[in-house]
Amino acid sequence: MKLKEILSILIVGLFIVTACNESQDSEADADEMDDMEMSMEGMQSPGGDIEVTDADMDKMIELMEIFQPMSEAAEAKMIQAVEAEGLDVNSYTDIQRGMMSPEGADQVSAADMEKFTKATDKIEEIQMESQEEFERILSENKMTSDQYQAIFMAIQSDPELMDKFMKKMGIDTEAEQF
Repeated sequence: MKLKEILSILIVGLFIVTACNESQDSEADADEMDDMEMSMEGMQSPGGDIEVTDADMDKMIELMEIFQPMSEAAEAKMIQAVEAEGLDVNSYTDIQRGMMSPEGADQVSAADMEKFTKATDKIEEIQMESQEEFERILSENKMTSDQYQAIFMAIQSDPELMDKFMKKMGIDTEAEQF
Protein backbone atom coordinates (compact mmCIF):
# COMPACT_ATOMS: atom_id res chain seq x y z
CA MET A 1 0.00 0.00 0.00
CA LYS A 2 1.45 3.37 -0.98
CA LEU A 3 1.75 6.38 1.28
CA LYS A 4 -0.74 8.32 -0.82
CA GLU A 5 -3.34 5.54 -0.46
CA ILE A 6 -2.81 5.38 3.30
CA LEU A 7 -3.22 9.11 3.70
CA SER A 8 -6.30 8.96 1.51
CA ILE A 9 -7.85 6.30 3.75
CA LEU A 10 -7.00 8.27 6.88
CA ILE A 11 -8.48 11.42 5.38
CA VAL A 12 -11.68 9.62 4.36
CA GLY A 13 -11.93 8.27 7.90
CA LEU A 14 -11.41 11.72 9.32
CA PHE A 15 -14.04 13.14 6.96
CA ILE A 16 -16.54 10.52 8.08
CA VAL A 17 -15.75 11.12 11.75
CA THR A 18 -16.04 14.88 11.32
CA ALA A 19 -19.36 14.51 9.55
CA CYS A 20 -20.56 12.17 12.31
CA ASN A 21 -19.56 14.64 14.98
CA GLU A 22 -21.39 17.46 13.23
CA SER A 23 -24.55 15.42 12.88
CA GLN A 24 -24.64 14.21 16.50
CA ASP A 25 -26.44 16.06 19.26
CA SER A 26 -24.14 18.24 21.32
CA GLU A 27 -25.23 16.51 24.53
CA ALA A 28 -23.80 13.01 25.04
CA ASP A 29 -24.78 10.51 27.68
CA ALA A 30 -21.87 10.25 30.16
CA ASP A 31 -22.36 6.52 30.67
CA GLU A 32 -22.16 5.83 26.93
CA MET A 33 -18.98 7.89 26.70
CA ASP A 34 -17.44 5.98 29.63
CA ASP A 35 -18.24 2.66 27.95
CA MET A 36 -16.57 3.78 24.73
CA GLU A 37 -13.42 5.28 26.26
CA MET A 38 -10.17 3.64 25.26
CA SER A 39 -7.38 3.36 27.79
CA MET A 40 -4.75 5.50 26.16
CA GLU A 41 -1.80 6.96 28.00
CA GLY A 42 -1.59 10.70 27.68
CA MET A 43 -4.95 11.11 25.89
CA GLN A 44 -6.46 14.54 26.32
CA SER A 45 -9.38 16.27 24.71
CA PRO A 46 -9.43 16.51 20.91
CA GLY A 47 -7.40 19.40 19.69
CA GLY A 48 -5.08 19.12 22.69
CA ASP A 49 -1.68 17.47 22.67
CA ILE A 50 -1.76 13.72 22.94
CA GLU A 51 0.82 11.04 23.28
CA VAL A 52 0.32 8.50 20.51
CA THR A 53 1.48 5.09 21.71
CA ASP A 54 2.49 2.04 19.69
CA ALA A 55 -0.85 0.50 20.70
CA ASP A 56 -2.65 3.55 19.26
CA MET A 57 -0.78 3.18 15.97
CA ASP A 58 -1.52 -0.55 15.86
CA LYS A 59 -5.21 0.20 16.40
CA MET A 60 -5.18 2.81 13.61
CA ILE A 61 -3.57 0.28 11.25
CA GLU A 62 -6.24 -2.30 12.13
CA LEU A 63 -8.98 0.27 11.54
CA MET A 64 -7.44 1.34 8.22
CA GLU A 65 -7.60 -2.27 7.03
CA ILE A 66 -11.33 -2.23 7.81
CA PHE A 67 -12.04 1.26 6.51
CA GLN A 68 -10.25 0.93 3.16
CA PRO A 69 -12.68 -1.52 1.54
CA MET A 70 -15.55 0.30 3.22
CA SER A 71 -14.39 3.59 1.73
CA GLU A 72 -13.90 2.05 -1.72
CA ALA A 73 -17.38 0.51 -1.64
CA ALA A 74 -18.97 3.82 -0.61
CA GLU A 75 -17.11 5.64 -3.38
CA ALA A 76 -18.30 3.08 -5.95
CA LYS A 77 -21.89 3.47 -4.73
CA MET A 78 -21.63 7.26 -5.04
CA ILE A 79 -20.34 6.98 -8.59
CA GLN A 80 -23.18 4.59 -9.43
CA ALA A 81 -25.68 7.04 -7.89
CA VAL A 82 -24.38 9.86 -10.09
CA GLU A 83 -24.36 7.71 -13.22
CA ALA A 84 -27.84 6.30 -12.46
CA GLU A 85 -29.16 9.85 -12.73
CA GLY A 86 -27.63 10.29 -16.18
CA LEU A 87 -24.56 12.33 -15.20
CA ASP A 88 -20.92 11.39 -15.30
CA VAL A 89 -18.66 12.18 -12.37
CA ASN A 90 -16.99 15.10 -14.16
CA SER A 91 -20.35 16.71 -15.00
CA TYR A 92 -21.54 16.24 -11.44
CA THR A 93 -18.34 17.82 -10.11
CA ASP A 94 -18.62 20.72 -12.57
CA ILE A 95 -22.20 21.43 -11.46
CA GLN A 96 -21.12 21.21 -7.82
CA ARG A 97 -18.31 23.71 -8.42
CA GLY A 98 -20.67 25.95 -10.36
CA MET A 99 -23.04 26.02 -7.39
CA MET A 100 -20.31 27.79 -5.41
CA SER A 101 -20.75 30.96 -7.44
CA PRO A 102 -23.99 32.94 -7.73
CA GLU A 103 -24.02 32.86 -11.52
CA GLY A 104 -22.98 29.18 -11.66
CA ALA A 105 -26.43 27.87 -10.75
CA ASP A 106 -27.97 29.87 -13.60
CA GLN A 107 -25.69 28.17 -16.14
CA VAL A 108 -27.03 24.67 -15.37
CA SER A 109 -30.06 23.44 -17.28
CA ALA A 110 -33.17 22.55 -15.29
CA ALA A 111 -32.85 18.90 -16.39
CA ASP A 112 -29.23 18.68 -15.25
CA MET A 113 -30.07 20.43 -11.99
CA GLU A 114 -32.78 17.85 -11.32
CA LYS A 115 -30.31 15.02 -12.05
CA PHE A 116 -27.74 16.69 -9.80
CA THR A 117 -30.23 17.10 -6.95
CA LYS A 118 -31.37 13.46 -7.14
CA ALA A 119 -27.77 12.23 -7.26
CA THR A 120 -26.85 14.45 -4.32
CA ASP A 121 -29.74 13.05 -2.28
CA LYS A 122 -28.53 9.51 -2.99
CA ILE A 123 -24.94 10.46 -2.15
CA GLU A 124 -26.05 11.92 1.18
CA GLU A 125 -27.84 8.64 2.00
CA ILE A 126 -24.70 6.67 1.17
CA GLN A 127 -22.62 9.01 3.33
CA MET A 128 -25.00 8.60 6.27
CA GLU A 129 -24.87 4.80 5.94
CA SER A 130 -21.07 4.96 5.82
CA GLN A 131 -20.97 7.23 8.86
CA GLU A 132 -23.16 4.85 10.85
CA GLU A 133 -21.00 1.88 9.89
CA PHE A 134 -17.83 3.80 10.70
CA GLU A 135 -19.18 4.74 14.14
CA ARG A 136 -20.25 1.15 14.79
CA ILE A 137 -16.76 -0.13 13.96
CA LEU A 138 -15.12 2.49 16.14
CA SER A 139 -17.43 1.58 19.01
CA GLU A 140 -16.67 -2.13 18.59
CA ASN A 141 -12.99 -1.22 18.81
CA LYS A 142 -13.51 0.82 21.99
CA MET A 143 -12.63 4.09 20.32
CA THR A 144 -14.60 7.30 20.04
CA SER A 145 -14.72 9.58 17.04
CA ASP A 146 -12.84 12.20 19.03
CA GLN A 147 -10.06 9.73 19.86
CA TYR A 148 -9.76 8.65 16.24
CA GLN A 149 -9.64 12.27 15.14
CA ALA A 150 -7.03 13.21 17.76
CA ILE A 151 -4.75 10.30 16.87
CA PHE A 152 -5.13 10.99 13.15
CA MET A 153 -4.29 14.67 13.60
CA ALA A 154 -1.31 13.87 15.81
CA ILE A 155 0.11 11.40 13.28
CA GLN A 156 -0.53 13.70 10.35
CA SER A 157 0.99 16.77 11.99
CA ASP A 158 4.16 15.17 13.39
CA PRO A 159 6.65 14.05 10.71
CA GLU A 160 8.49 11.76 13.14
CA LEU A 161 5.24 10.14 14.22
CA MET A 162 4.16 9.76 10.58
CA ASP A 163 7.50 8.13 9.75
CA LYS A 164 7.12 5.72 12.68
CA PHE A 165 3.55 4.95 11.62
CA MET A 166 4.62 4.23 8.04
CA LYS A 167 7.43 1.96 9.24
CA LYS A 168 4.94 0.04 11.41
CA MET A 169 3.00 -0.52 8.21
CA GLY A 170 6.11 -1.77 6.43
CA ILE A 171 6.43 1.23 4.17
CA ASP A 172 9.85 2.65 3.38
CA THR A 173 9.19 6.38 3.61
CA GLU A 174 12.58 7.18 2.09
CA ALA A 175 11.65 5.46 -1.19
CA GLU A 176 7.98 6.49 -1.20
CA GLN A 177 6.97 9.38 -3.42
CA PHE A 178 3.60 10.93 -4.24
